[in-house]
Amino acid sequence: MTTFLLTIEILAVFAAASLIAWGFWHEEKFIEFEELLFEAARAYIKRRRRMKAAAKKQSSKQIKLAKNNLQPVSYEPKVGPCVCNDTADCSGVA
Repeated sequence: MTTFLLTIEILAVFAAASLIAWGFWHEEKFIEFEELLFEAARAYIKRRRRMKAAAKKQSSKQIKLAKNNLQPVSYEPKVGPCVCNDTADCSGVA
């Protein structure tokens, strides 16, 4: 079992060393790849911000429409016998 793990570890170190050597040998390709990744990340962030802003604008528009569609509540004062003992303050029947 330990021989198998040692073999895997040696292969992983060899692969990492090979990739580092390839990166030094083909530096221009690596720089182009980095620039491509950065541009893709910038585009993703920009698109995400734009979509969030559009969703926020849409939800605020829906809230505004909902507020405009609210029906006014008609308030009618109670008419009936005065509940309080002071008849001067009652707006109902004296």
